[in-house]
Amino acid sequence: MSAPAIIGLALLAFVGTHLALGQPPLRDLLARRMGEKRFLALFTAIAAITFGILAAALATFGGDGPAGPALGRDPAGRIILATLAFIGFALAMAGIVDYGRSPMRVLTKRIHPASGIQRVTRHPFFVGFALFAAVHALLAPTMAVSVFFGGLALLSIAGALAQDRKLAVRHGAAYADYVAKTSLVPFAAVLRRRQAFTRDDRVLRMIVLPAAITGVFLLTHAAWSAYHGAVFVVFVLLGGVFATLRRLLST
Repeated sequence: MSAPAIIGLALLAFVGTHLALGQPPLRDLLARRMGEKRFLALFTAIAAITFGILAAALATFGGDGPAGPALGRDPAGRIILATLAFIGFALAMAGIVDYGRSPMRVLTKRIHPASGIQRVTRHPFFVGFALFAAVHALLAPTMAVSVFFGGLALLSIAGALAQDRKLAVRHGAAYADYVAKTSLVPFAAVLRRRQAFTRDDRVLRMIVLPAAITGVFLLTHAAWSAYHGAVFVVFVLLGGVFATLRRLLST
């Protein structure tokens, strides 16, 4: 079996279980029988195992197989793609910084009006990470790594759409109103005048802090891109588990 196929199968295991367990009717059935907290713990454990397998596959086979797009060989192209990756990662970090006020927060019970980065896009993490991953799929030196990042980009978009469907069922009219006043595509709601920035939208939290975090990652790029990006996968895995456990223990 080729290296891209191995990565693809590992990715499929993660994506398949993630989407199947995260959406009705299976999610609702298990949550009713187990309780929300126990279901979330199970969901997190399965996601951690499958994502860990993906990290191991990437570390082992990421450098094998046919060459990838490697569009970063051209200096001008690399600058453009690197800039897009920076913007995408900063947007994803803005989503994490804003997570406590987001309707996407685990076990949230109330939909608050959009503010801050939510005015740009209601899914800053998913949209930002999709852009970041798509750029890295184009920069990848092997097809195995390109498949990995391309799959994460598609998963991010699918995750945003799945979140909208799930929360629409859970919160009804409140979330429908939130969706109507926001946008998935960055700045679309602002351009259509459904959203407008105010003095209460803290620039430090929305722009400066995420950009600073992204700058730190950029300076340490060589470290977390080791083993064909597997170190980055582990970092994302640990961050996701930590965020979920923190939410579980706080409720």
